Amino acid sequence: MMETPAYPTPQFGPREQTREQRQFIISQSLGITRSQGPYEVPVWQQQLHDEYIAGTIDLQQIRLRTEAHRQQELARSSASKANSL
Repeated sequence: MMETPAYPTPQFGPREQTREQRQFIISQSLGITRSQGPYEVPVWQQQLHDEYIAGTIDLQQIRLRTEAHRQQELARSSASKANSL
C-alpha cells in the first residue's frame, strides 16, 4: 500500500514485527478487557484488529480510528437526545 495521509505506512515496534506477535498483542488486550467482565468485540473493532494482525495498520491507526468511531457515536447519541426533547 502506498503511503498517503489517509493511509500512512504502518510503524511497528520490535515486539510487533510478525503476524504472530501482533495476534498475541490483540489476544492479550482482549484477555485483559474480558477479565473485567463479559465483552464481545464489536464488528467494526474486529475489522481493525484483523487489519492490524495482517500488518496493514498499526496501533496508532487503531487508536485514531477508535477515537473517530467514538466521536461519531457520541454525536449520534447527542443528536438523538436533542431530537427527543
